Amino acid sequence: MRSAPYRPLLLKITLETFKMEQRRVIYFVGPPVQEEGEINDLAELLLSRLNGNLLDQFRTDILSLPVVYKSTWIVPDGRRQRSERPGMDELDLWVLNCIWVGPPLPINTFTLLVSDHNFYSKPSQERAGNSPDFETFVAICPYRGKVKAGNVLQWDAEAQSNWRMRHLWSREMTQWTAAGMLRNSVWLDMLDLNALFPAPVDVVSRRQRASKRTQQRGPKPSMYICTERIRYDTYLPVGIHNFLAASIPRPSNVEDLCRALWQFEKKTFRSNINKDKESNILLVRYLMMVT
Repeated sequence: MRSAPYRPLLLKITLETFKMEQRRVIYFVGPPVQEEGEINDLAELLLSRLNGNLLDQFRTDILSLPVVYKSTWIVPDGRRQRSERPGMDELDLWVLNCIWVGPPLPINTFTLLVSDHNFYSKPSQERAGNSPDFETFVAICPYRGKVKAGNVLQWDAEAQSNWRMRHLWSREMTQWTAAGMLRNSVWLDMLDLNALFPAPVDVVSRRQRASKRTQQRGPKPSMYICTERIRYDTYLPVGIHNFLAASIPRPSNVEDLCRALWQFEKKTFRSNINKDKESNILLVRYLMMVT
């Protein structure tokens, strides 16, 4: 699933760059921590790892209280999905505004999956009947609800001292309360999981995929660029995609609906022109004849 280790790009840095304040909104899906102070430390650790250096004067603003998702809200027998993995029943969603002084991150948008290296580096026979120190979680930095293709990363990390399985705590929240919180505009950019887990730029053949799987994880914790499209339902509780998508704003009247359809048609038309110019020339001629 990986072609090459992730290495931060070397940016052109001047003295003024080190004095600039940087801001990024980061979403966490299912982090292995519970408290505000812990989620702040987790954000600093991940962004420092992406940047390749420690971040100066790092701080965060928590933009919303954590939102809870429980798989039983969408699928009554959701527990059957991972009967041996209680961490797949429930998770927390966080959104933070991360602030630091210094150079910006080397990538503008990203989706980062963080997995337990010590557990998944073992052969499957040794993993059977055992559990990782923490369930795989996701950190997302989108732009207008999307992540650029090729910017989906995976980090095989060692568990920190305060990371733990997320089923060890539970927050009291109803489905309707959680859905209402997600309608706040601060959550808008993370409601479409398909746009946050884009397919990679280069298509990998089945033979290439098979050869990469046989390589397994390396002996040391590493960060990699994913060369296959990630199936987020492998890492996240069942039904979470439907739950988030239900909070995407819908047109409130016929006028808004027509405007949204018109914008969609324009984007589709432009995309088709780029993909197949010859066929679209015929389409344009046809439109000229009928008008």
